[in-house]
Amino acid sequence: MRTLRWIFLLCLVVDLAVLVRIGWAMGFQRGFLVHTREALFLETSEDLSLLELPPEELVAQGFLIDRDEDIEAWKARIDAEVPYMADLVDAELDALTWVRTLVPRFSKNGGALCGEARDLMHQLQRLPRGGGQGCCSDHAQALIALLATRGVFARQVHHARHTFNEVWLPEQQGWAFVDPHYAIMARDPERAGRHLSLLELRAAFLAGSPVVYEFIGTPAHRFHHRHPSTSRLYDDVHEFRDVRMTFGNNVLAEDRFDAQLAGLPKAMRQGIGLVTGRVPRVKSFVDDQVTLYFEAYARRRNQLVLLVAVLVIGTLAYPVARLAGAPAPAAPPRQPDPEPA
Repeated sequence: MRTLRWIFLLCLVVDLAVLVRIGWAMGFQRGFLVHTREALFLETSEDLSLLELPPEELVAQGFLIDRDEDIEAWKARIDAEVPYMADLVDAELDALTWVRTLVPRFSKNGGALCGEARDLMHQLQRLPRGGGQGCCSDHAQALIALLATRGVFARQVHHARHTFNEVWLPEQQGWAFVDPHYAIMARDPERAGRHLSLLELRAAFLAGSPVVYEFIGTPAHRFHHRHPSTSRLYDDVHEFRDVRMTFGNNVLAEDRFDAQLAGLPKAMRQGIGLVTGRVPRVKSFVDDQVTLYFEAYARRRNQLVLLVAVLVIGTLAYPVARLAGAPAPAAPPRQPDPEPA
């Protein structure tokens, strides 16, 4: 029993340390929370053909999308509240032209305050301020929302270190890679006018084929002055071995869900959303080219599960043993029967 008591006290100390670590991370370390979230909720698939499915087939596979009425309501809000959209209220453009038109308007190469917007509207408004604000995921979510209100289907995809988009282009009946943060796309060198998807871009890297990038930004963007291949994000085949897709583009529903839980820290809101299915999970695609990057997430998940199991068992063992070993309460003394008169 004494050993269990010491284990119990040790587990309490570790529990407190974990809570302090998570609380500190919520305030200061976004990376720690992102890695922990992905370690717990990352899903895997060996079916890379999911990346090629058109939107309607993707939705049939469980891909989360926003409701049409929400998209219409947000279009009215964006037209009224986002200054750089004011002259596009009645514009009718094809999907590719929308991408080329919108990216330079809201993207200024990014900057500080990653993931710090109060809500989606604030995010759309703040990204182009100053020399540019927000990180890659902020830009990817913004492009999804803006394109959705123009009738264009986009999704969020990732490689090992970076988040960007793919946009469904009806004119080529396929997906096209778009990095709105740095304002680049990738063109097919053999078929003029056609843009590469993430899967095709990955295949080019794995085959050692040259990649033709198309810059769609402004002088504020870093790739206006130099080629994307000079960046570690676009010069290393290892970055493109690991590809992932956020299995939903319901950014408007996520914004509404966040508002309902506004009193909680963002990391906690995301955790609740992932558990309840309101926030889409990330699907990682695994084949013979997968690197140690994904294996690291698998190890971290196993370590987290083991840690939680040890803490739960250690914390509960002593109280349970005390309850099991406690003597049963004594029965009250029996009163003697009254003598007959």
